[in-house]
Amino acid sequence: MRHHHSHAARAYSLIELTVSLAIVSILVTAIGSLIILASKAIPRDDGVFAASLGGAVLAEELIDDAAFALAFKQVSKTALEFTLADRTGDAAAETVRYAWSGTPGHPLTRTINGSSPIVVLPDVRALEFTATMRSGSVFLGGDQSSSAKQLQAYDAALPLTQQVTNSNWFGFYVPPPTNAGATGWRITRVRLKMLRSGSSGGTGDVQLRKPKADGKPGSTVYASATFREDDFGLLASWQTFNLDSGAVPAGQGICIVIRGTAGSNASGVGYFSSLGVPPGTVGMATTNSGNTWTTYGSTSALHEVDGIVYTTDEGIVARDYVESLNVRIRAGAAMTAIEKTIKPLNRPEILD
Repeated sequence: MRHHHSHAARAYSLIELTVSLAIVSILVTAIGSLIILASKAIPRDDGVFAASLGGAVLAEELIDDAAFALAFKQVSKTALEFTLADRTGDAAAETVRYAWSGTPGHPLTRTINGSSPIVVLPDVRALEFTATMRSGSVFLGGDQSSSAKQLQAYDAALPLTQQVTNSNWFGFYVPPPTNAGATGWRITRVRLKMLRSGSSGGTGDVQLRKPKADGKPGSTVYASATFREDDFGLLASWQTFNLDSGAVPAGQGICIVIRGTAGSNASGVGYFSSLGVPPGTVGMATTNSGNTWTTYGSTSALHEVDGIVYTTDEGIVARDYVESLNVRIRAGAAMTAIEKTIKPLNRPEILD
């Protein structure tokens, strides 16, 4: 007897079909969601994305220009004007001006060398330029007592040491030269006896600061130079810092501050207390990052200070310089502002 075997395909049950449909529905929903999200990320000519992108590109371009500014003619909340080195081959500096009316919806424009304003970003809703200034002085005359020379020095055979940390700083006040007829002076170089202190890896800086009325360091920094503790030996040795304070008026001293910026003990500074401290020089220390200073009579870091003394009648003129520039801008439908900050490379002056 022959047996016949059926090869017909088995049908799906109702339960299997229901489960399959549910899984397919979930996949279709997920794919649809991904398509919607992807479509929202595609750049458009209008809307939030375009506004944000336009603001970011403009801010980047503006900051790149300002980074190479030679001088600033105006820095206000809604206008920025500065000069750049020649870019057109006529041997004359270029003047660039960005301006906004301050009215939400009005455009930001750019003017080059007095030409007609060009719209660089439409529909600006908010804009603010801010600059961090640093005070300084310039010498307008052509006479000086000599080229740079040593103004004062102090050394000791067996110095004591003062550890410098993030919060414990050491410093000293350098009085102005007493040259007859001096109208101004400047520091051009500082040498300090320094050594490694504690574990390696510490860093810090040496600053020239404008003193307050009581002779203690103020907040104005004329110049600064960094150091690494790993570059120092275990015994105090002379370290050179090329620092230019710029010209300061006769009768005004300068404070030299040695700070730690990283590491538990950034370095050690050699100092000594004796009657041999240069007249008018005052040592000082702080344990709270410069908030308060304690002075010590007849005490100073071991140092050599070089500089120039001016003897012209034309005197010294105060100047303000742009230390950093910040631009904050919001355009169109963008909900958040774009913000950029730079430090100009040329220490540009603010012109009156």
